[in-house]
Amino acid sequence: MARDPARDAARSTVDPMVRAGEPMVPPVTAPGDLLGVGRTAEVFAHGDAEVVKLLRPGFPERLGEHEALVSALVADAVVGAPRFVGTTRIGGRFGLVYERLRGPSMLDRVARHPWEIDRAARRFAELHAAMHEANGTGLPDQKAEVARMIERAGPCLPEDARTAALARLAALPDGAAICHGDMHAGNVLVTPRGEVVIDWETASCGDPAGDVARTLFLLRFGSTPA
Repeated sequence: MARDPARDAARSTVDPMVRAGEPMVPPVTAPGDLLGVGRTAEVFAHGDAEVVKLLRPGFPERLGEHEALVSALVADAVVGAPRFVGTTRIGGRFGLVYERLRGPSMLDRVARHPWEIDRAARRFAELHAAMHEANGTGLPDQKAEVARMIERAGPCLPEDARTAALARLAALPDGAAICHGDMHAGNVLVTPRGEVVIDWETASCGDPAGDVARTLFLLRFGSTPA
């Protein structure tokens, strides 16, 4: 498999305890209460002030190692990102430890308080703009990640459309900003310490306009999270 020089360079700047999947946080024998379930991981309480995100059985540890790399880089550069504590292992499962954030998503908050939508929209835009002020060197290349998504569409995308999309993508400008890749109101938590952007697995280094375009696509055509 070809090596990614940018990712390799970033790995060299991250504590090796994070890079190699070696425990950075002392392991425990069992997780706390189950707080949430996703496609690739389950989130459990980890004491009172932290949570641990454990990969579900069958998913490769490289997914967790990649998220650890991204989380460490983003937590150092973005004000509205959750604090990343480090990695651990529980019951043989790779885990990532984060601060525990308490509060509804911005999406849920606006659904319950629709009169706050203007303020929420302004704050959402401020958060998005703020992350784009940070340098994304060390994160995966935005255009390369989008190209991979186009390729993975496979039979769902006609060959002529795939070719046209890749050609258009190649002509777009590069960039060096931190881009979230999945920025929507469901990924912003309203907490006592302010709004915090979560789910940085798709973060990349690229052009802010491309990140905003992705968000616009999600707002127009995406489904509302259950």
